[in-house]
Amino acid sequence: MNETLRHIVLLALLGASSSGCAGATFGGSKAGYDEQGCVEAAIRRNPDKASLEGARTLFERACATGDPAACSALGVLFETGRGAPRDPAHAQRLYEKACHEGNARGCTNLGLLLEHGLAGLPVARRARDLYAHACDDNERSGCANLGRLYKEGKVVPRDFEFAKDLLDRACVQGETSACLDLAEIVADRAPQQALSLYVNACVAGEASACAKLSPEAPKAGPSLGAAEPVVAAK
Repeated sequence: MNETLRHIVLLALLGASSSGCAGATFGGSKAGYDEQGCVEAAIRRNPDKASLEGARTLFERACATGDPAACSALGVLFETGRGAPRDPAHAQRLYEKACHEGNARGCTNLGLLLEHGLAGLPVARRARDLYAHACDDNERSGCANLGRLYKEGKVVPRDFEFAKDLLDRACVQGETSACLDLAEIVADRAPQQALSLYVNACVAGEASACAKLSPEAPKAGPSLGAAEPVVAAK
């Protein structure tokens, strides 16, 4: 992510602790730290839409001058309607551009948009391929969402063991959604590991993880014994 986007962080991260980015150093490189992911998470969680209006111009300028990460972040603005009019179709075009230009998180964002039909009819199979492409490019959000598909048995045969490997890979890299899905898989066989995963995700700002720590929360997760053979994505 270039220097322009680092300055945008000042506009985007009004609530750094709620974005999971608290304590991060944006001017430098932190091991395992994902600047683009942090910025995009902050945009999605920022409750003050007006505070992001200044970011749109900066994202547009950076995207137009060849920064695909900026195109992806700009897409998040249009997808969510934060700092820009809500326009999922335009967000899709921006994600397509970012992905085509080599930004793996842009591929994941495009996959999520297509999977959930936010810009038209759902296209889950293409979403799967985009997640796999991003994961192959070592993008943790791609591995997290591909793992989720195998956990749910959506578009691919349900395979908890393969899902566990993908989710663990993403979780270790800091993708809290992957930690949540991983915790659900291991809850029966390794409750202490699941508890640790929930605690870490809660501390990182995942409200759903905090809810899982409530005494009333259900404790059981899916059984690893139900796994089906892995079928490679086509």
